Amino acid sequence: MARRGEQHSIELIYAALREAVLMSKLNFNYIDRILFDWKKKGIQSPVQARESSKAFHGKKIDNKGNNTNSSKKSLYYNWLED
Repeated sequence: MARRGEQHSIELIYAALREAVLMSKLNFNYIDRILFDWKKKGIQSPVQARESSKAFHGKKIDNKGNNTNSSKKSLYYNWLED
């Protein structure tokens, strides 16, 4: 999954897997891209990853200019740890 020479903590890999599942992108290339993007941003912990994810998803706007996440509840279920 990781590019040659890159190492990520197992917690950060789980966070990337969680992000991929929430986005319904269930492939290793997507997870690898998440980890690559987080590395570019200097994200090194699951807490930082979650905050980055919240900021990214909070900025999503539909084609009519409306914030698509303002009225939605989080449907997060931590199936990795349960």
